[in-house]
Amino acid sequence: MIIIITITKIIISNNIIRATRVVLPINNETKIAGKYGLRHRAAVSITEKTDAVAIVVSEESGKISYIKNGEFVNFNSEGELLKLVEKDIS
Repeated sequence: MIIIITITKIIISNNIIRATRVVLPINNETKIAGKYGLRHRAAVSITEKTDAVAIVVSEESGKISYIKNGEFVNFNSEGELLKLVEKDIS
């Protein structure tokens, strides 16, 4: 499992930082709402192409998005997000 922290574009694999300042592919599909920017599109794209999950924090709103298999995963609290991440990366 690869973890990608898209706000700073760091790739972590097996608890080791593998790369920083990474340029990720961008998904230009119209199924992604216009309110989402390049980080969200890159997160969708990379999770479609790999077994990665992505957590993206909006610069504008501070809202956290969790993306897996190219889809936004809904959660109601930070605790619920943590449980999702723990389940998906274990």
